[in-house]
Amino acid sequence: MTYRERRLAKADRLRGWADKRTSDAQATLASDPELRSDWAFITQPGRIPYRDRMNKRDDAAMRSLNKADDMSRRADGIERAAENAIYSDDPDAVERLQEKIAGLEAKRAAMKDANAAYRKNHRSELAAMTAYERSTSVPFATYELSNLGGNIGRLRERLADLERRAVRTQAAEAAGGVTVAQSGGYARVTFAEKPDREVINELKTAGFYWGAGSWTGPADKLPAQYREENA
Repeated sequence: MTYRERRLAKADRLRGWADKRTSDAQATLASDPELRSDWAFITQPGRIPYRDRMNKRDDAAMRSLNKADDMSRRADGIERAAENAIYSDDPDAVERLQEKIAGLEAKRAAMKDANAAYRKNHRSELAAMTAYERSTSVPFATYELSNLGGNIGRLRERLADLERRAVRTQAAEAAGGVTVAQSGGYARVTFAEKPDREVINELKTAGFYWGAGSWTGPADKLPAQYREENA
């Protein structure tokens, strides 16, 4: 199951729990309709045990409705994030990142062109300004271009990481499902597909951790079958 699928599955679970809470709470609040419309029962002073129990159930039902609303909002947030996010294990993650980078680079080029045109048409006014005033009087301030450049740089780094992962995964596929690389006392195990839970637990027990598409840990703790793979 991909990360996107796990996130959407969590949203589905939250909605299921919210629907169950809402249904149960509404049933509670609709119970005993004859008593709820009995003004004497509602307003009679003193303690009436059954009325006390009704009020407690109603209070719990209202808290449950509030919790259901919170669960629904969380599910909405997960789905909104998933709609716009590019997760590393999305099948089309590389292509989508390339498209996003290209779009941001085109946006940056347009911003620079707009600033250049403004400077050309307002040379005299800009000449009389301080450096700070010049940087903020153009259509796109220096910090806007800097922030955009930072975003592009981070996306390029992420793209390069995904491309490296893809190369290692392809190598694992060509090697029959797994490759092992050792360097500086560490070993990196890459699988073509997500391994079984037993395999993951074995690697964790040996001190390996997941990151950048591979399991990395101390070479001297590498499970025996992967030493054989690497031999």
